[in-house]
Amino acid sequence: QQLISEHPFDPDCEDNDGNTPLSKARSSGRKHVVEYLESVKGEVTKCYDAFNYGRQNEAVRLLKNFKNPHIVKSKNNFTILHCAAYHGWLSVVKELIEDHQFNPDCMDDDGYTPLMKAKSNEKQPVVDHLETV
Repeated sequence: QQLISEHPFDPDCEDNDGNTPLSKARSSGRKHVVEYLESVKGEVTKCYDAFNYGRQNEAVRLLKNFKNPHIVKSKNNFTILHCAAYHGWLSVVKELIEDHQFNPDCMDDDGYTPLMKAKSNEKQPVVDHLETV
């Protein structure tokens, strides 16, 4: 727990054989590790869902729980910056870029950038900001 709290990681990361930390803990019978990893994964999922489904107040509140918010993303690398841009949350977009060093030009696995998502949802203030960073 101390290692994870000091060095945040993606709970869905896989090794070369496709194993996640959770699957390795399960297969080795480490019940307390399984429970802890499930709670970490649950927190990531709750935060991502708040961003993805447009619950701004909840998203901002949950974001504060992460030393490394870069781990909060979908399986296809659709980040919380993509979500915030899509919803037009200018202050959140600025925070993610300025305070958490999110790359404004990052692409998900389908090739979409946060700017493209803001444009597709006609969020002009976010579009204007992303075009200048």
